Amino acid sequence: MHSADETLLQAVADALYGDGVSPTGLSEPERVFTYVWEFDGEVANGGFEQYYFNYAGEHASAAPPALRAIGAEDTARIVEQA
Repeated sequence: MHSADETLLQAVADALYGDGVSPTGLSEPERVFTYVWEFDGEVANGGFEQYYFNYAGEHASAAPPALRAIGAEDTARIVEQA
């Protein structure tokens, strides 16, 4: 991973999982990144069951708009149906 990517990833992870900061405290691009990152990581690691079971599932309603923001319309529809 490129160091700029690592810096962004760390900043967003710190904001999301740090001392009580929620995704709502992030900018819109940071929220889109976070919701897509959570969705992708959880589903790739353990499927939809893991996504909804783990903390990331608390943001499931925010995933479809985030996925649409990056042009992943088909995936957004799948998440809505799940």
